Amino acid sequence: MSTDIVVADYPIADPTRVNLVACDQQYLRLCALVSSKIQNSELAVRLVGMLDSIAGTKKDSNGNLYAGMLLAPASVAHHHSYTGGLVSHILEMWEIYQESPYLHGADMLKAQVTTESILLGIIVHDLHKAVYNYRICTKEEFEKSGRIVAYSDHMSVKHLNPDQRTMAVLAEHGIALPVLQLNALFSSEGGYAKNPPQSISVLAKTLYLLDDMSANVVDCARTGTIYGYKVDPTNDCLNHLSN
Repeated sequence: MSTDIVVADYPIADPTRVNLVACDQQYLRLCALVSSKIQNSELAVRLVGMLDSIAGTKKDSNGNLYAGMLLAPASVAHHHSYTGGLVSHILEMWEIYQESPYLHGADMLKAQVTTESILLGIIVHDLHKAVYNYRICTKEEFEKSGRIVAYSDHMSVKHLNPDQRTMAVLAEHGIALPVLQLNALFSSEGGYAKNPPQSISVLAKTLYLLDDMSANVVDCARTGTIYGYKVDPTNDCLNHLSN
């Protein structure tokens, strides 16, 4: 497992703003989770290899720098919109699953959803965000906007939907998803598919709940904002940050 992540060109690799050690630690925690919870040893090895291959920053032919799994946020301005936010979001979804007796221990769910399928689904649901999805802002852009990343205009983003980019990454590493995983990917966080499956599996619904809880409840409570709006706890209304 490689942790020699390329960060030299990261424009704000400043310990007062970005804790690269913490990013590295949570990435290693994710890899360890895969190794310990994915019972299919071949799949576990392929998943860790895939994560390693997309962990570091990458440059395109124009010199633009893109955040990989280690540093990518989960969004530009919505939930977990900070360096390392994507892995934080993935781990948080897993923790919510582990701590919920209704999701983790219910016999009805156990018959249809396994711990392995949940972890795989959590990792896959936002996988595209670690591959050319977020262009890292230059120092000048950061100083002007205050944002670490910007939306990508990379060729892969222009020509493929998020779920298609996820499938491309998986295929590159020899990982084929079973039917229920495909259903979950295409019906929930593959990127708001225009043509979702006709039926939604229990796995897909469970992953959607975990995703929504992490993004729109836990992170909202932590930051006091949702979709760029400040939450007013006195009346549960949203006030724009500029107010």
